[in-house]
Amino acid sequence: MITVIHGDNTVQSRQFLNDSAKDFVRLEAADLTPESLTQILESSSLFGSDRGVVINHLPKDNFLTILSKNIKQNVFIWEKKSLSAVTCKKLIQLGFVLKEFRLPKIVFQFLNSLTLKDFHATIKTEPVELVFYLLHRRIAQLIQRNPDTKWLKLHRRLLEIDWSIKSGQTDLSLTAQLDLLLAGL
Repeated sequence: MITVIHGDNTVQSRQFLNDSAKDFVRLEAADLTPESLTQILESSSLFGSDRGVVINHLPKDNFLTILSKNIKQNVFIWEKKSLSAVTCKKLIQLGFVLKEFRLPKIVFQFLNSLTLKDFHATIKTEPVELVFYLLHRRIAQLIQRNPDTKWLKLHRRLLEIDWSIKSGQTDLSLTAQLDLLLAGL
């Protein structure tokens, strides 16, 4: 069975992949050639090995055709973002199974409001490191749209928090530092 794992919740999708495909051969889609993919798929069926294949990122159409001819193989394809409806429909028509991992709505509510209340609700369900990453990305998007001093200061403070944690220069946890940051907004 060929399973395509996708969605914006990369933490959960990676966890699912790691739990499902422990001893699999891991490949990058960008490094594949039609010959190498065919060889890997045929060698595993030839020797009756149940060792599967993980492909990071969705390969191009010609590789999907090769995979669809080997639909009984144990293959996982991992994509770090949600696939479009058109792509999903095409993959389902090829006989692939899709598993999507979405971020909860509270995450987006927090990223739009930037309130302490929504932050605490978000970290109840999602890792604080993921929330930090998404917050950093959201602030960068806001700076691109409107390079206001407020967003630039917030971005700089997020970089300082990141640096202090990675270099061990703080006794405060990431949650505590984000609490202080958001309380000051």
